[in-house]
Amino acid sequence: GNSVLGPILNEFHRASPGVLISVQTGRLSEVAERVLTGSVGFGLVLSTGPIAGLESELLRKEPVLLLAGRSHPLACKSSVELDALKAEPLFVSLRSSTNFRSTMAALRITGFSYQRITLETDDYATLKSVIAEGAGIAVLPRAAVEQELARGDLVGLPVTFPIPELELRLAQLPRHRATPSERTLMRLIRERLTSADMPPAADPSEDAVSPN
Repeated sequence: GNSVLGPILNEFHRASPGVLISVQTGRLSEVAERVLTGSVGFGLVLSTGPIAGLESELLRKEPVLLLAGRSHPLACKSSVELDALKAEPLFVSLRSSTNFRSTMAALRITGFSYQRITLETDDYATLKSVIAEGAGIAVLPRAAVEQELARGDLVGLPVTFPIPELELRLAQLPRHRATPSERTLMRLIRERLTSADMPPAADPSEDAVSPN
C-alpha cells in the first residue's frame, strides 16, 4: 500500500476524477478479513499461496530481501554467508502477524537462524527507518523498499543462499459483483503489476466494464 499503489491510484484518479477511492492498509490477516466481510471490494496482498475463503489471482512473484543500512558493515561485502548473519540483531514485522510467519517460514528453508530479534513493529515505515540507521538487518519484500534501494538508504545484502519468493495476489470474494469502477481499478492493477512472465489473468466481468 505504501509502495506500489501510489502511481496506480494517481493514474486511476486522472482517468476517473469523480470517483472516491477508499484505501485501507493492514497485515495480511486484516486485509483478508476486510475482503471476507465485504467492507472493501478487493485486496492486494503478499502471501505464500492462495488465501482461505477468497478467490485470488497471482499477479507476480515477489523477491524477499535481507536488508541493511548503507553504513552497516555487511553492506559493503561482495557476498554474505549464512553464518555471518546469525549474530546480527534482526528487526521484524510483528511476530503474531501472518507476514512474519510466511517470511520467516521461507527463510527457515534456507537454514537462516533468527534468535536475535530485537525489534518488532506492524509498520514497514518504522522498520525501514530503523534499519537505515545501521543497527541491524531486516527481511522485507523488494516491492516495499524500491525507493530506499534507489536512494541508497538501504542495501539488499548479496546473500549466497536462495530466499523463496512471496506471491503478490489480487483477492476478492468468490462471485463478487464488482462495480464498474472496481473493475476498472482491478484491470489497471493487473496491467501494471502482473509480471511479464505470468499469463494474463482472466476477468470474467470484463464485458461489463463501462465508462463512468
